[in-house]
Amino acid sequence: MNKSGHLLVGSIVAFFLVLITNYFFGLFDLMNVYNILIIIGITYVYSLLADIDHQNSTITWTFLGIGIAGIIVGLSIKLDILLFGSIGLLVLTFIIARFLPHRGFTHSIVFGLLVSLPWIYYEPIMALLAFFVYYSHLAADEEYLKFV
Repeated sequence: MNKSGHLLVGSIVAFFLVLITNYFFGLFDLMNVYNILIIIGITYVYSLLADIDHQNSTITWTFLGIGIAGIIVGLSIKLDILLFGSIGLLVLTFIIARFLPHRGFTHSIVFGLLVSLPWIYYEPIMALLAFFVYYSHLAADEEYLKFV
């Protein structure tokens, strides 16, 4: 499946997860613009994240651009955490895209859990959203039960 297809499937999954969990449990604060932007960002990134192992994928180039911009901003405003985080993002993205096989570990449930779990520290429901959207990529690629 291509980028547009993964974004469409991920957006549909995100929409229904937010709609259902908000209707029954009120888990998403949809009156907060910041939360809506985070939901959109998670949907975009996690819909495409499994393809970070491909050198020419949209998510790889997005992360490389964010890393370069972060380095420039981090140097100009002397914010070390942004500088080192951006360098880490660049290095990690390069290593994954260059050395991991396509549809390898990044197309697994374990990888999806690993990259979704940090959202628990912000808001646990966002971790669930991130994993479901990530898993939609696996399902669209017919990798339903690939654990590693």
